[in-house]
Amino acid sequence: MSDAMGTQLTVIYDGHCRVCTRLAERVAKLDTHRVLEIVPSQSAGVRARFPWIPASAYDESLQVVRASDGCTWEGVAAVEEIIKALRAGWVVSWLFRLPF
Repeated sequence: MSDAMGTQLTVIYDGHCRVCTRLAERVAKLDTHRVLEIVPSQSAGVRARFPWIPASAYDESLQVVRASDGCTWEGVAAVEEIIKALRAGWVVSWLFRLPF
């Protein structure tokens, strides 16, 4: 959903999950400074690119990887990192109050 150039975080979500896909689309719209690379876990090369993430983790929760050092977060911790990365991160919090 975004170009990998200049991104700070890679957000990896389950592209088969409608809730995850909808969340990824909303986050991409809020990423006006293009600090996030947002990719479905089913994309070619994702597992080879992040070999330390167990294959089962992609189906269990959202994964976020920091570009500078490979530090990885999952689930709620991943969401917190996304919110911090977005300049208008406080706006993202409304996403979790809306019905999907």
